[in-house]
Amino acid sequence: MKSFVKEGNRIVWTFDDRDRAQPLIDERASLEQLASEVYGTRVEIVIEANGGGEKPNGRRVEDKPSPLRDDPVLQSFQKHLGGELLKEKR
Repeated sequence: MKSFVKEGNRIVWTFDDRDRAQPLIDERASLEQLASEVYGTRVEIVIEANGGGEKPNGRRVEDKPSPLRDDPVLQSFQKHLGGELLKEKR
């Protein structure tokens, strides 16, 4: 999340990545109802997403080829063992 601002009866969340903002966008009505109950007055929720998790050339960050893909040692092991290179998820 890039920023969170409360301006009067309005709450604005700004995200750098639309994928991270999407769950809040989907539940905006519920968030408005909850915020209205908490603040005791009608609250408008605004969720802004400045990007889609994509690089300027149109490729998603996750789709970028691994630099290890072209490593000759890994290629040799891959050929010998018949495996494939996977990105580790942490």
